[in-house]
Amino acid sequence: MINRVLLIQPFSVVGAYNLEQVMLKGQNTEAPLGLGYISSFLKQSMPEIDVEVFDADAIASEHITRAGIVNMDDLWGIIRKKIKDFKPDAVGVSCLFHSSAPTAHKTIDECKKVIPDCVTVIGGNYPSASPKDALKNPNLSYVIFSEGDSSFTQLIRSLNNAEEPLNNVDGIAYYDGEGNYKERSKEKMIDRIEDIPFPDRSNFHMDLYAVGRAPIRRMRGREGVRIGTLTASRGCPFLCTFCSSKDFWGQTLRYREPAMVVQEMREMRDNYGINCFVFNDDNILSVPREIIALTKAIKDANLGITWASGGGMQVSALSPKVIEALYESGCNYFNLAIESGNAATLKRIKKPLKDKDASAKVIETIRAAGDGWICSNFITGFPFETQEDIVENLDYCQSLDLDWKCIFKFQPFPGTADYETCVEKGYLKPFELWREGGWGDMLTLNTENFDSDWVDNTNYFVNLKTNFVNNINLYSKPEQAIRDFDYIIEIVPDQAFAYYGRGEAYNNMGNIDAALQNFKIAASLAENSKTLEVNCIKSASAILYAKIKWFEHFETFDIDLEQKIKGISSASLEVS
Repeated sequence: MINRVLLIQPFSVVGAYNLEQVMLKGQNTEAPLGLGYISSFLKQSMPEIDVEVFDADAIASEHITRAGIVNMDDLWGIIRKKIKDFKPDAVGVSCLFHSSAPTAHKTIDECKKVIPDCVTVIGGNYPSASPKDALKNPNLSYVIFSEGDSSFTQLIRSLNNAEEPLNNVDGIAYYDGEGNYKERSKEKMIDRIEDIPFPDRSNFHMDLYAVGRAPIRRMRGREGVRIGTLTASRGCPFLCTFCSSKDFWGQTLRYREPAMVVQEMREMRDNYGINCFVFNDDNILSVPREIIALTKAIKDANLGITWASGGGMQVSALSPKVIEALYESGCNYFNLAIESGNAATLKRIKKPLKDKDASAKVIETIRAAGDGWICSNFITGFPFETQEDIVENLDYCQSLDLDWKCIFKFQPFPGTADYETCVEKGYLKPFELWREGGWGDMLTLNTENFDSDWVDNTNYFVNLKTNFVNNINLYSKPEQAIRDFDYIIEIVPDQAFAYYGRGEAYNNMGNIDAALQNFKIAASLAENSKTLEVNCIKSASAILYAKIKWFEHFETFDIDLEQKIKGISSASLEVS
């Protein structure tokens, strides 16, 4: 009989946390909304069940910050102690991404070590796309497909009634007692998502989330900004071949009533002091009338807040009317979903952006309508692309009037059409993704047209050139450039070009002391890299570390840091 349920958000890292990154608040610790929704739904449907959300990732950040060291044995011990103290009959573990599968599975293994008889369940994009792979772990009892609010509750009720889960749970996979694989695909999403109660935040670490890392800080900064996450919709109507969102949430867009969204925002503001909201919807702008209604409700509520879309904004949905409504309701952070400047690639990946020139026009409209911060993602190295296609995309990327260009190498996520293409063509062999270290194979895609290292190097050169050396805000908006570089340094404390860029921005503001300090740090990192390998994350989504020789990159861009330091020092002495 299941009477006690523990829902666990695992550590967000595979291996060990980076101490400096955590201390700089660069570790991405975000409220586990999915578990919060499952908890509130279960409490509403089965009030006799004792359920609790345990955010191990948040607790790890808090523990490391207090201790000033990273000891993973201690952190895993905290999880084991929680399991021992709570004594759950069932444990639900969230695993949104394939890259975090090893940590999720280790969490499941730890649960079984402490309580061998507990039922273990996993949900998220990873197990939904790769259920058989996930169930190779003998300590895992069940996989829940897609949104888990109702399905998880159905599973608990089914087990308590001694019923066959396959007959009673919509969206589930498992092995029965005789070793037979059982699967029931998700047949029905929750039509009226406003009927789902607000996420259960009673065990959330709201103060930590409020001050943690979030892309919106690139514009808002940290001073007085408290961030909270929520959702206004579920689903994505598009068929992008590299994305699994449509399969997880369904293609039918389901919006919550604007009044309910505003009510949740008001409660988060009043209870937790949240004044900047990030919507984690995959495609919040897809239906213009819905976003217009939401922005009007936010504006009319006069909450004194700002907000942003965490997911990419669909370019074709950004009409002048929508852009105006976004600005008026407190949204001036624009994360565009351009992806590619190659027309053939856009068509092949089924992006809902038919005319690539539309992006430049939308950017121009955003600039004219207000003081917005604009970025976009660009993906290179799709399995069907040539080197010429990749270069064309990067050239287009550099031509756009964006505050930041986020350049990613294509990764073939299981469950997507592009993943299947990679397997069919022999670029990738299926393997046990949850084995630690296995995910690295997903980041080294080689085809007859290009190899992985060439894509890495080409992307990284353009990233340094356009975002750091030639950052568009260095002279016109140096304060904005500094916020961007602050954000990068929080994530990658030894990113030499971020210190260089910050030094240039301070220099352009006339703050010579701050400029010198940053140039000296950049020079030190460059000098050290002549003999030491420096760890640097290549992109925001990368889980592997590249070994960067910073001095070589500065030489490539003909940047002499020592001469710059001497020049500024001499000028400063003459003035004084």
